Amino acid sequence: MRRRIWLAFVVSLFASACSPYVNRGETLYREGRYIEAAEVFELTEAKLKASSSEVCAEYGLYRGLTYLRLDDLRNAQVWLTYAAVVEKKLPGQLTSDEKKMLTQGWKELTDRTRARGVTHQEPERVASSESSHLGSGPPSNGRRSVVAE
Repeated sequence: MRRRIWLAFVVSLFASACSPYVNRGETLYREGRYIEAAEVFELTEAKLKASSSEVCAEYGLYRGLTYLRLDDLRNAQVWLTYAAVVEKKLPGQLTSDEKKMLTQGWKELTDRTRARGVTHQEPERVASSESSHLGSGPPSNGRRSVVAE
């Protein structure tokens, strides 16, 4: 009996390999609460530097999809690219369902940007030209931090 309980605990532990902050953002995304999801992702971005590649890939995927739903195509591209780069450098970080979501997200992003006459690079091109390496932190969101000296 104890073995079954222990096995159930271990299985649940591995099933929830994702970080709590990514889980929270993903839940909000799935509930259609995109503004709140975007806030969770923005507030927890600094945690990426200490996160596993799996967490980084999932974070990038859901943050990119969140921006896509919010019609922020530039940031959607940044974060979907980030997820694609992590997955390309270390295959297997995303589940097969997450890979499908990433592919669908890129297709939707491509269709929407073409409809607006905007161009963007496909993730493979961005990944191959990516000069930063995994572990150097998340992509820049284009905002500057003001720190008193």
